[in-house]
Parts: sequence; structure tokens; C-alpha cells
Amino acid sequence: MFLEEIKKIAEEKGAAFQEGKDSCRFEIVLAERKAFLTSKKLVYKASCKIDSSKNELKYSELLFEKGWGLSGADMGSAPGCGFKVETYKLMPHKPPERVIEEQSDFFGKKYQYQFDLSEIRSKIREVATRNGLIFHYGLF
Repeated sequence: MFLEEIKKIAEEKGAAFQEGKDSCRFEIVLAERKAFLTSKKLVYKASCKIDSSKNELKYSELLFEKGWGLSGADMGSAPGCGFKVETYKLMPHKPPERVIEEQSDFFGKKYQYQFDLSEIRSKIREVATRNGLIFHYGLF
């Protein structure tokens, strides 16, 4: 039942949802840039894992950029051919919420998008609490 509630939250945002045993993850394409033979996408990815022994929900999220094709100066990279995936990891001295906000600010300079990163996190935190789980936010 718990994963069904998370699936509903993800589907409301148009996310691609994948469910596993006591876990799920989903991705949302927030923005896309296309140029001649080049495409780049900004993707939000969230993962949830239930740790039954600790009665805990582990939640992780990140923003990443992936692209393919011929690139040139107008797309912000060196000329060439291929594909690229960039990720930005959490820093141990910063709270995860602040790091993803910094990522959003960084990508906001390259892409035009409106997406409240904290909205999904707070909805999932609410579902976890309602189901008697401790919400733990970080990397796993």
C-alpha cells in the first residue's frame, strides 16, 4: 500500500516509475534543450527504500543532465560526437536539501524550468510518517 501511494505521487508529476522489492524509484524530465543533432535533458531522480528492520524509509534524490549527439559551443561543451551524463553528488558537510537546491540553481542557468524539488520530498515524508516509518534523507 505504501509503494502505491508513492507511485500515485510520481504519476501526478508525470514520472517514469519503477518498483522493486521494498523499493521504488522514479525519474522526471524537467527540461530539454535541442539543437542540430544534439539533445540534452535535465532529469530529476528519486529513490525510496524501506528498511523493515529499522522501520525506516530511506529517500534519495538528485538532478542530472544527460545528452547525446554532436555538440558545439552553443550547447556548452567542446565540439565532438557522443553522449554524456553528468551527476553531482552530495557533500558530506552539507545537508542534502541544500545540495540539491544548489544543483537546481546551477541548472537553472542552463534550462528554463519550474519545479519545486521539496514538494515531492515533503509528500513522501508525509506518506512515510502516516504509515509509521521514520523518514531518512540521504544517499544510499
